[in-house]
Amino acid sequence: MIIVDTGAWVGLANRRDQYHVPCRTFFKHNTEPLITTCAVLVETTHLLFNRIGVAMTLA
Repeated sequence: MIIVDTGAWVGLANRRDQYHVPCRTFFKHNTEPLITTCAVLVETTHLLFNRIGVAMTLA
C-alpha cells in the first residue's frame, strides 16, 4: 500500500507542474493499492483551485 500525499495529486492534475510527467507515469503504471487522507484531499483541492482554477479542478 502506498500513501499518496498532496504533491502527487497536484502533479497529476496540473499539466504545468514540474512533476506532472513523472506523476502521470507513476499513476498509469502503479499496481499497488493507494491510500490518502481527507486532509490531503482538502489541501489538494485548495491548491488546485488557486493554480488551475475551479472549473479545471472540478473537471
